Amino acid sequence: MQTPMRRLLQDTAPAFSKPSLALALWASAWCSSVAAQTLNLEDRLAAIRSSLVQAALEEPTQVQSTQWIDAKGVLQESSTFRNGMKIRGVRVLAYGTDAQGQPNAKLELQTKSALEKQACSVAAASTLQHVVSFTIDTGGPWSADDAPLVDALRTALNAEWQRASVASALWRLSDRSYEDSRSAYQQALLGNSGDDIPLKIQINVFMGQKKDKQSVVQMRMTLTARNQSKPLAQSILPMVLDAKNSNWGAPQLSDVAMAMLSQQVKAAAQTLQSALACKPVQAEVTQAMGTQVRINMGSAAGVKIGDEWLLADGQKFPQRVLEAGVASQTVLARVQLVGEHFAQLKPVAGPMQSVQRQWSAWSADGPR
Repeated sequence: MQTPMRRLLQDTAPAFSKPSLALALWASAWCSSVAAQTLNLEDRLAAIRSSLVQAALEEPTQVQSTQWIDAKGVLQESSTFRNGMKIRGVRVLAYGTDAQGQPNAKLELQTKSALEKQACSVAAASTLQHVVSFTIDTGGPWSADDAPLVDALRTALNAEWQRASVASALWRLSDRSYEDSRSAYQQALLGNSGDDIPLKIQINVFMGQKKDKQSVVQMRMTLTARNQSKPLAQSILPMVLDAKNSNWGAPQLSDVAMAMLSQQVKAAAQTLQSALACKPVQAEVTQAMGTQVRINMGSAAGVKIGDEWLLADGQKFPQRVLEAGVASQTVLARVQLVGEHFAQLKPVAGPMQSVQRQWSAWSADGPR
């Protein structure tokens, strides 16, 4: 049954033919394209800020007010606004202007409510990938019989984790071989950007007890984020060091042991996948010198020259974007140079001199 309002709208709506409708849609798309070309960089940043504030207004927000009396006996009041908005990326679908001529932007955001609806699916992730460094600590000391098998275990672990990385569209292991091969002069000039990789997997191997002449070890996988002590994920993987029968060459893990190792790494990789599916692909400002800014993501994560990034104080943005002055401190920057694990950016809009180390950075791809 149609409501009176719906019938009224149908009765008063103009009748468009199919050619007229197609022309109207083409005109709308053309206007958006023209707006993207005519808006300057400051207007484009203002459009992004406005759309982010609007998105924050649609999320549940916690308001905390504090009142006190100052030294002059005057009542003072301060309020903070905190919401659960999480940003995986700030993809700009189109720029335009509103009825008052103010710039606006149509954004593709992944907010907290969107994450809940999509169950943190990989399909909803940005085009960037999480980059994870990988280290193995075999500890010791090991017995003369176990030491060669532990070396074989280390080699097999590297190979299995590399396979898991290739199979994932969400994350990848970093390749440190290029940086390790650089001269001392190159490392001093370019820095060891691999140390700034956002995420780290640490594998610790511990000796267990002997069982039927076999060595039982425990492998602990720990995933941590840069500058954070609390693990994002952790798994304990039991493993048996069982050697093949061979009269020549170094001892190798048996087929049964290799099959168990492959199964355990796949389980740990799935734990890693689940932990990262809801985590925004987010970079950190590692250097800030005037108009030159460096972030700890590069070509390994999918960063390209010309990409645009939104820079902000991660302690306030985006959770406190509704507070006065927070949105106005955001900066739009463009990638000038890309390395394996870093990118050099040039701020192009916003308070450029305010960018500081440990600020956060989100991809803000716009229409090309």
